[in-house]
Amino acid sequence: MPLSPVMQIGLAFVVAIVLFIFLQVLPSTRLNYKAPLVNGFITTRANMILRLLASTLALFGPFFIIFIDLMTLDEALTLLLLCPIVFGLLLNPELTLSSNARLVITKSLISHTATLHLREPYQDFDRKTYQELLQLVTLLPQYGIEHIMLKSPMFYHASGELRSMVMLEKGLNKHSARLTHSPARRLDCLLGKISMLVSTSKQKKSKRHHISLFRWHQILINL
Repeated sequence: MPLSPVMQIGLAFVVAIVLFIFLQVLPSTRLNYKAPLVNGFITTRANMILRLLASTLALFGPFFIIFIDLMTLDEALTLLLLCPIVFGLLLNPELTLSSNARLVITKSLISHTATLHLREPYQDFDRKTYQELLQLVTLLPQYGIEHIMLKSPMFYHASGELRSMVMLEKGLNKHSARLTHSPARRLDCLLGKISMLVSTSKQKKSKRHHISLFRWHQILINL
């Protein structure tokens, strides 16, 4: 006895969700991942596009099978192939120096500026983070990076006073890099602000009242 259209759609929905969850469990296909910097930006972006293609096929493939008679080949290719590729070119993959790195690196497709952010929303910008930043200053030019941008509310003391940049400037001078910095615009870092608002980090309770989520500072390092 053939299934009714409603039952077919319900079955397709269940299969799609199961397939999608299965892909997110596997390290090689999950969408939420951070690649090692040694892979490079081009290889990492290509890898992200493949992951997007796999997830798109998992989510929409079962429905395509049901409605195959209602869709043209061009429509199916646009949905299952072209859309993930376009999103993969627009989205920025995340890279790190190592599995326990304190900084995350992103870069848009045609930019020569790498944007860094702390791995955890309420993470301290401590000595290890500072040392990792200097390490990236020496490594990123090998990947075509000319500038490093970092925006964070952590550059301010709880009193609202800007933290000293003297030690950072001295460290950068040793690597022939130059630092400029200024307050970030109010509409900048929207994703970062949202991430800090919804964070469930254990550090949030102790630090939330010492950080202004709406006052961020940005530093630009010219390599």
